[in-house]
Amino acid sequence: MDASARFYVADEALPSGSQHWPVRVLALFGPKATPKAVIAKLNAAIVDALADPAVRTRLADLGQEIPPRRQQTPDALGAFHKAAIDKWWPIIKLQASKQSDGSEGASDGDMNRRALIVGGSLGGLFAANLLRSIGWDVAVFERAHGDLSGRGARLGTHEGLFAVLRGMGIVLDDLIGVPVRLRIALDANGSAACEVPVRTVARAWDRIYRVLKQALPTECYFGGRQLLGFQQDADRVSAAFADGSHAEGDLLVGADGMRSTVSRSALTAARTKLRRLCSLAGRSDGR
Repeated sequence: MDASARFYVADEALPSGSQHWPVRVLALFGPKATPKAVIAKLNAAIVDALADPAVRTRLADLGQEIPPRRQQTPDALGAFHKAAIDKWWPIIKLQASKQSDGSEGASDGDMNRRALIVGGSLGGLFAANLLRSIGWDVAVFERAHGDLSGRGARLGTHEGLFAVLRGMGIVLDDLIGVPVRLRIALDANGSAACEVPVRTVARAWDRIYRVLKQALPTECYFGGRQLLGFQQDADRVSAAFADGSHAEGDLLVGADGMRSTVSRSALTAARTKLRRLCSLAGRSDGR
């Protein structure tokens, strides 16, 4: 991460059967030059919060698994992050090499590859547009009927988001939003444990949703399709939906949220106990 980066939370899926880390990892990253004293203070606040019985109970209710205390350290996270890079970087590098030399990309052969994407919100639309940009045929299946505009809250947007959008040929011409310059971490008592300067802009969720939806051909998006389950072999995957329809493809992408049918089917060991989700947003008076 370069020195211009700001603190952000990474949410990374891990293969089922991981011995030490939960199926999903939530981690806080910051700029490379962040002073060790700041990192230690942030880590101490997070560790204290994770030790609070009320916090642990709430996270368990949300299906989250808290790692052992020995893994709640910057060094442990760094080791995990390095292992993930060592595992996935060769694959990413090979894929980039194939695209740059023309051996892989938007060719006739690629257009025969089909991705089934379960979930038509932001995650699914991002996946669909990215896959189409490298030549895949895609089909997005959303369980809700109709358009999802107006359902989301605000998003904290960064330059990285717009860089990805530009890479897909999508340019946002409406940049109106609320600048965010500071994030405050609260401890279990509600007191400010740490203040971190940031540079981001909170924008309406459906502005991002609309441009992604409009970039996708209408024949690639199917509303009212509730996934029941899927089957796969060495070459193909088949998805079954509640309306009796079926679809086949070469890749299945699960972007169907915290109550994911795809995750429950693929990661049978994962615990999913989401009871409710609450999002709060506000704006100070500028003082």
